[in-house]
Amino acid sequence: KVIGVDATGVTIETADKGRLTLGLCDPMLSRLDLAYSLNMHMAQGITTDKAITVMSAHERYLSNQRLFNVGVTRVRDELTMVIDDREKIERQLDLNPGNKTSSLETLGRLDIDGRKGPGAQPREKFDPGPIDGVDLSDLPPLPSDLPPLPTGPAPVPDAKDSKAPPDLKPDRADPLPPLPERSLGLDL
Repeated sequence: KVIGVDATGVTIETADKGRLTLGLCDPMLSRLDLAYSLNMHMAQGITTDKAITVMSAHERYLSNQRLFNVGVTRVRDELTMVIDDREKIERQLDLNPGNKTSSLETLGRLDIDGRKGPGAQPREKFDPGPIDGVDLSDLPPLPSDLPPLPTGPAPVPDAKDSKAPPDLKPDRADPLPPLPERSLGLDL
């Protein structure tokens, strides 16, 4: 939060209520931006109560399954999606998983997921081999003092026996980056 601007610089309040003054020539001033918006890359690992997620159909490389999943899983209670063309966004999400390709994969020196595309060979179906008659003689025998396996379904725990997990964030405040060195703009 910007506290003040004067001839000596810009004074800001950090998330832990500390104060920091950046001189007028401080290069970090160019990194200050809107603190109420994040792009989806910066939202990874942050959870908030409410959010507005913006996706644009003309940004086809940003409209992918991975970024969509980041956007919708960062919110506890209320999510508002703002999109310009629903059908086009749905089609892009169906077609673009957002997987990244390394330079070694591009050069053909490494094959992680198997070849895909028009020239790809069909994958052979995985065959684990015969299950019956598998020789496991090289494995040590099971200990003889193991308890017997249950014969029926497991008992249902009683509700009075269960304990609720501790509320680690009772105020449910949105976490903000503690330093001004991150750009918090929504880059569309």
